[in-house]
Amino acid sequence: SALSLSAGNYIEVPHSGALSLSQDFTIAAWIKPSPGAAPGAFSTIFEKSDPERGGHSRYGLWRQDGRLSACFEAADNRRQPCATSSQTLALDTWQHVAAVRWERRLILYVDGAEVANSFVGLHEISQSRYSAFIGTDLYQEPAEWLHAALDDVRIYNRALEPDEIAALAES
Repeated sequence: SALSLSAGNYIEVPHSGALSLSQDFTIAAWIKPSPGAAPGAFSTIFEKSDPERGGHSRYGLWRQDGRLSACFEAADNRRQPCATSSQTLALDTWQHVAAVRWERRLILYVDGAEVANSFVGLHEISQSRYSAFIGTDLYQEPAEWLHAALDDVRIYNRALEPDEIAALAES
């Protein structure tokens, strides 16, 4: 039941108040990356963004140059704290990925293990009344396409505990 994504395939998620996160959050998904992304590409796994700000993300999870990355735009629109793993995601292999914003930290997990942890401060997340996307960000020109299969994409309005992330990675 996984969705196979490549150039031109994506899911648009209409705006909902449930996607207006302001502090702690978790984004989790199963991903099976495939070859095809351009070097340096910032390919969207999940992104809530804003066309009025040139496609700047409000928050999201990406495959950046093969590595897992997560960011959010601070409410003052001047900062975009991020965390990026140093390791690349394996091609053609299912992996569970997650980004957790917990108080002042942004933590990334692959298969239940922490792979990055960045200090991001207590900034609230900038808000957007526009759609979210899985597989691309149509508000950015040119659009970058995720080359991967995705399954079980989840957004939580709280920071999941490490044992909860591990349980998701085992399911």
